[in-house]
Amino acid sequence: MRVHWKTLSEHSDAIRNLSLAGKNKEIRSLLISPEGLKVFEVLKEKREATSKQIAEVLDMQSTHVSVILIKLYKQGYIRRDARPHKGNEFNYYL
Repeated sequence: MRVHWKTLSEHSDAIRNLSLAGKNKEIRSLLISPEGLKVFEVLKEKREATSKQIAEVLDMQSTHVSVILIKLYKQGYIRRDARPHKGNEFNYYL
């Protein structure tokens, strides 16, 4: 039997339920929080953005969005490039 997931949110919810039931740390480390899903969806729509740009869309603090983006990056869901001449500012994309 093959399962088709309609959205990343449904997929994440299903994995979250399995993980919490089985206390599997490896699966839990791949979960995306509800706020992370919002950030991911904005990035998917914009195709490329900084944490500040995403924060403006979601009406969130830029530092909070930055923490979420770093987690998504470390989990392997998104990529990033340093912005030239901008210090520690990054462009994030899928």
